[in-house]
Amino acid sequence: MAKLKSNIKNAISDWNKKNPTLRKKTLGTVAAELGISTSALSQIESSNQFQKHLAVVFESKVKFEQMTCFDIYKKVDIPVINKLSKIMEILDCQIYDLVSKK
Repeated sequence: MAKLKSNIKNAISDWNKKNPTLRKKTLGTVAAELGISTSALSQIESSNQFQKHLAVVFESKVKFEQMTCFDIYKKVDIPVINKLSKIMEILDCQIYDLVSKK
């Protein structure tokens, strides 16, 4: 099974590039909006939940199928999925922008 990696820092950078007139977002501001510490956010990929559940989401190489599977997981109310969903809202991005295979 491929190891998954968080791309949250890249997604923040992309958001800042797309929104140059708005206040810049940082890992700290995103973590504050989620109500967690910056270190917890930067270490999100090391959790078993992240690897286990997102391995299923990224089993397909088709982005539409990844989003469909992620949407199903959101309905199950899994904490790591809920956090990633909130990050997607904050950064106006998709799950494949936040996570990649190593």
